[in-house]
Amino acid sequence: MAESKPEQPWMVYLSTFVAVCGSCTGYSSPAQAAIRNDLFRTIVEFSLFGSLLTFGAMIGAITSGPIADLVGRKGAMRVSSAFCVVGWL
Repeated sequence: MAESKPEQPWMVYLSTFVAVCGSCTGYSSPAQAAIRNDLFRTIVEFSLFGSLLTFGAMIGAITSGPIADLVGRKGAMRVSSAFCVVGWL
């Protein structure tokens, strides 16, 4: 029987941090002109938007596992959908 290694949650957090930083930093770049023009934002406000987007993604990625453990995968999707609908409105 194979030995199980002790859990290392820091590795999960580090992996999530790296993945989210890499995937979200380029998200708002193609839409920069449209966001700035449509919402009448300055470059500083747009930069803040891009930063908050990345931190929100990191927080969401880290908390999604415990939420799924607590209410199940379908329940976690319902919670996520509720946040998306509120944000859209």
